[in-house]
Amino acid sequence: MEVLIESRGKTFNVTHLCSNIEWKTELNKAATLKVNVQRVDELAFFEGDTVKLIDGDRKLFKGYIFKKDRDKSQIIEVTAYDQMRYLKNKDTFIFKNKTASEIAVHIFKQFELQYGDIQNTPFKIEKLIEDNKTLLDIIQGALDKTLINTGKIYVVYDDFGYLTIKDIDSLKTNLIIGDESLATNFKYTTSIDSDVYNRIKLFKDNKETGKRDVYIVFDSENISKWGILQYTEKLNENIPEGRANQQAKTLLKVRNRLKRTLSIDCIGFTQLRAGNSVGVFIQELGDISVNQLMIIDSVTHKIKGRHHTMSLNLIYE
Repeated sequence: MEVLIESRGKTFNVTHLCSNIEWKTELNKAATLKVNVQRVDELAFFEGDTVKLIDGDRKLFKGYIFKKDRDKSQIIEVTAYDQMRYLKNKDTFIFKNKTASEIAVHIFKQFELQYGDIQNTPFKIEKLIEDNKTLLDIIQGALDKTLINTGKIYVVYDDFGYLTIKDIDSLKTNLIIGDESLATNFKYTTSIDSDVYNRIKLFKDNKETGKRDVYIVFDSENISKWGILQYTEKLNENIPEGRANQQAKTLLKVRNRLKRTLSIDCIGFTQLRAGNSVGVFIQELGDISVNQLMIIDSVTHKIKGRHHTMSLNLIYE
């Protein structure tokens, strides 16, 4: 594992000066690299400089120094983020008949961000008006509309210096984690507290009638178990009735289910980042067992010398 800092035309290999390395990736957020670097006289670097984390021929992280913490022991804790950090900037946009990938590329170009593999998202959004929102919220909103209309999940992330959009199915791995494979500890959670809805209410203004068209779908069985958990959204007035009904049904299909997450502490494996899917096989979870493909919502890698562990937060597909 190597840590490189590029500053004002010079490249410093600081691997031998690093006591701790922590690399975290999370869905729809900037990846973070934190390293503790021993200060030496010949080493000089500054906010905005480039940091790279490389494992052999595997390029893991490329980002930029945003913060340096110092203490009396002459240890500098460096915090760096990849390009996703710049998507926290806010702006206002109006888009017409653009796909989520086209919207993202427009934003990347305007803010001079490097991008690479941008998979074409098939759904064209008739009109999208975003006022003083973060760039990431705008892009994610467009990807959410794509999900509602196609049922397909796309993720945006920085792939070693190049912003990327991919169908999450393309990020599946063959790795299996469980009782007898990598895992050392785990925690299983079920919840209806966040992003779970059993009643969908969509509406749009009808200029011809002067009234509001409303589209409602629900699951009476889950309502009887959980009470009413309603999602409400205003649609573009030009959306046809058939598509509005289909959007409501797709939203119910995606959101009307128990949210199940699994946290696992395990031996480190640098291939894994947020968005990847792994097989999970665990029999020792009290009243249940798990044998399923799961998506990594976030993963934190911790490297100290030759000791590498990782903490995974996973969600069911």
